[in-house]
Amino acid sequence: MTFQNILGHERPLLLLKSALGRSGLAHAYLFHGPDGIGKRTVARTLAQWAHCTAPDSIQAGEPCEDCTSCRTLEAGTHPDITTIEPAGNVIKTIKIDQVREIQSQLVLKPVTGRMKFVIFDNAHQMNHAAANALLKTLEEPPDQTVLILITSQPHALPATVLSRCQRILFSALTDQQVLKLLQEKHPQDPGGLENLAALARGSAGWALTSDPVDLQTQWHRFREVLQGLPSRNIQPFLEIGRAHSELQ
Repeated sequence: MTFQNILGHERPLLLLKSALGRSGLAHAYLFHGPDGIGKRTVARTLAQWAHCTAPDSIQAGEPCEDCTSCRTLEAGTHPDITTIEPAGNVIKTIKIDQVREIQSQLVLKPVTGRMKFVIFDNAHQMNHAAANALLKTLEEPPDQTVLILITSQPHALPATVLSRCQRILFSALTDQQVLKLLQEKHPQDPGGLENLAALARGSAGWALTSDPVDLQTQWHRFREVLQGLPSRNIQPFLEIGRAHSELQ
């Protein structure tokens, strides 16, 4: 996981790499932009780079991917890098207990690295009590701590939380960038990758988790329905809509 493997997001990467190169990362960031475009990947790569123990990693502008710290992060077991995600069986939210647990850890010094990273994925799903609890940490952040809130809906977060984070906007990828990722995932082109890239609207995450064969089947079905017009029968369109919802 390196910066050079991340497509797009040139300005966010420039800002973050410049800050870390000067040892001046902010205590809290808000990564906001559409779903599935790489915000979490950037956050994890930044955390990996900050903890990389290779002597020339900062000068190189990349994590080495080979030191113990990099390998530990790849395995998901790095003690100083934590990801908080919404939990729940029906309605998934980030709850106050999750925030309090991480707060109890942040008062301790980093175990192996220079700082602690906490990544709040889908931060807009944080409930009111959790947001209020987190606000105390944002107002008085522990030393050697970086919080990253990731969201596609910044308006759903309290203004008090937003005002205490440095906001970095991530834009949707281009169709060509999404297509490049799809071609890497499907080296034997099953057909329809161009259509899938266009339908993704810049969301590589959606495109990479969609089945191009199923999507191509729905595309042909849609063309058949269109060719059958004019018709007042909307049932075929409803069936296509339901099938497309299942793909997502």
